[in-house]
Amino acid sequence: MADQARLTPEALNVVEFAKALGGYAMHEVDTFLDQAVQELARLQAKRNGEYAPSTPRLTPMAIEHKVFTKAMRGYAMPEVDALLDRLTEELTRLHREEHWIAASVIGRPPAMPGLTPEDLQRKQFSVAMRGYTVAEVDAFLNEASTELTRLRAERGRGFRPTPHRLTADNLRTWRFSKAMRGYAVQEVDQFLDRLSDEVTRLLRDGTP
Repeated sequence: MADQARLTPEALNVVEFAKALGGYAMHEVDTFLDQAVQELARLQAKRNGEYAPSTPRLTPMAIEHKVFTKAMRGYAMPEVDALLDRLTEELTRLHREEHWIAASVIGRPPAMPGLTPEDLQRKQFSVAMRGYTVAEVDAFLNEASTELTRLRAERGRGFRPTPHRLTADNLRTWRFSKAMRGYAVQEVDQFLDRLSDEVTRLLRDGTP
C-alpha cells in the first residue's frame, strides 16, 4: 500500500467495489465512506489554510473498530478491507500533521516524556478488528527495549552510541503486517513516533 497514491476526497468519492455473495452490506459501506470523504475534505481545507471544523468526522480508531453487517450480496470484503487499511494510514498521517501544525501556530511544540526500556516492556495497546499482528509488535517491543537499554548504557559511560537496526529514521517508517484482531494501528504508530524521538534525543544531547 505504501507505493499507492495518497487518498483524496475526490478519489474516495469515485471508488467502486466488486460485488460478491456474502459481502459487506453496501449501504453501510457507502455511508461510512461518505464520512471518510467529509473528513478528508476537512483536513484538506485546514491544510490549505481555509476554515474547517476542528472536530474530526472520522478517526483512524473508528475505522479500526468498524464492523459492517454481512449481506447475501454485498461489496467484496477483501477490497473494502484493503481500502480501510489505506484510509487508516492516510488519516493517521493527516491527523498527526494537523496536530503539529496546530502546535506550531500557538508556539508550543507538543512534548512527551522520555521513554525507558521498562516503558517498552510494559506497553499495552488496544485490540482492533483490523490491526497490526500482535506477535510482530510484541517481538519488536522486546528488541526495541534491548536496543534502548544499550543506547542508554553507552551514554551513561560517556560514549557516543552507535545506532543499530532501530534508527530514528527506521522507526518512523517501520511497518508491521495486518491481521484480524490486531493492535490498534494508530496507537502503535504514535508509540513508534515517541520511540523515534527518544532515540534521536539519546544520539543528540547525551542525556542517559
